[in-house]
Amino acid sequence: MTKYWRRKNVTAAGRGGYILFELMISSLLTSMLLLGLAASIYLILQITRSIEDLNYAQSRAEMVLAILRQPAEHCGYGLPKSAEKYRNAFDGRTSPFSWNGPLTIDAMNGKENAVCKIAYAVRTFVRTMDETEISEYTVKLHVASVPSSIGYENELKTDDINDWLLFGAMLPDCWPVRVWGRPEIQPDGSAKLPVKLNTSLPDGDKAMIPENDELFALRAMECKVLKKNEDYVFTTNDYTGSGAQPRVEGVIDVRFDLGGGGRLLKVSILTRGKWRHDGIVTDGIPKGWPEKYATAIPEAARHYRLVANQASFELKNF
Repeated sequence: MTKYWRRKNVTAAGRGGYILFELMISSLLTSMLLLGLAASIYLILQITRSIEDLNYAQSRAEMVLAILRQPAEHCGYGLPKSAEKYRNAFDGRTSPFSWNGPLTIDAMNGKENAVCKIAYAVRTFVRTMDETEISEYTVKLHVASVPSSIGYENELKTDDINDWLLFGAMLPDCWPVRVWGRPEIQPDGSAKLPVKLNTSLPDGDKAMIPENDELFALRAMECKVLKKNEDYVFTTNDYTGSGAQPRVEGVIDVRFDLGGGGRLLKVSILTRGKWRHDGIVTDGIPKGWPEKYATAIPEAARHYRLVANQASFELKNF
């Protein structure tokens, strides 16, 4: 009886030790699985955060390109291309009439090619009704309707960009045309605009605006990156009196170069990600960013993931 009890007691004690060992192994395996799961979740979160960071930077660049697209593609339409003729056409004393042509690229604060100035045309969907000779003297231009874009209702000012029209088919050369007074509305709904050239043509020549030529409104845009608080912002000035306006935040730098014999506008854009890191996460030159502009990257911007984009616009009117 005593022997049997001892054997039974020893068997129960052994079984209890085995169960305890099983629990320890199970706890260890569970801990390993949980650690692996936590690591996987952390890695997924980091990858998601990184993708969101890069998408944010990419979207900034796409917004800048969208702003530049129309001005670049319609740059110089109906305008003289040389600096001298451009300034003479406007009697240029202030911007944008004093620029070195429809497209001017300047430096800013020692940064090469950091400012782009574009004079371009915008459609009015209004056409001329008759062929008209035009010179420095006021004539009446017969048009199908009054363009909504011109500033004829305001007092005439030499620096009002809304008082200028452009014509792509003007002969022998294209010159900007100044609206010089209020339109005369005709019974059929058409209008006669008092217009003139702002400069005398060589040897007293006259320019010819053909019938059915579309009127285009003159517009201008100066774009550059400015520092605002602790961030950098892509700004534009359209010379309608509002000054430089912030358009896209998170744009560290934008540079402009000419290529293709002066018929391509190359734009390099450096944008930041959404999240600021404690340490530097972008070291050296970001992939795709021109090496000649690398020294101008601010140290504070390197705490963000930086993404470089490049695009080219064809200057169709050059």
